[in-house]
Amino acid sequence: MSLFQYDRLPQFAESDAAGIIHFSDISRYVEEAEHAFLRSAGFPVTIHDPLSLKWPRVSFKANYTRPLLPFQQVQVNLVPIYVGRSSINWKWSISLPQSEEALCEGEMKVVCCVLKGEKLETCPLPSALKEMLISPV
Repeated sequence: MSLFQYDRLPQFAESDAAGIIHFSDISRYVEEAEHAFLRSAGFPVTIHDPLSLKWPRVSFKANYTRPLLPFQQVQVNLVPIYVGRSSINWKWSISLPQSEEALCEGEMKVVCCVLKGEKLETCPLPSALKEMLISPV
């Protein structure tokens, strides 16, 4: 079961010469889903507010099982598989709506940080967010 589901309509411009959505765009879909989740949880990702939390990715893995095509509505599913002091390991999958078969799936690890001058510094996950991730409704 997903903690969060995000719908996306892949565009032709995101496809390669074979008409298949490019692998680099898949990572963007997952990041869009993560940002939509954080926004819905009250922790919007912003670049203009230096005091806002930052979420750099420290690892991203993907396995592709079927081609993802333009103009084919997909659903990005996110499930936290590990919630640490300052990090979240997400299991993600992309599938067609009402399908249990993933077109692609993988894992992504992000770290909660704040900007100190020009450097990122790790900080603890906000307790409200951590609670939401540990015991999803």
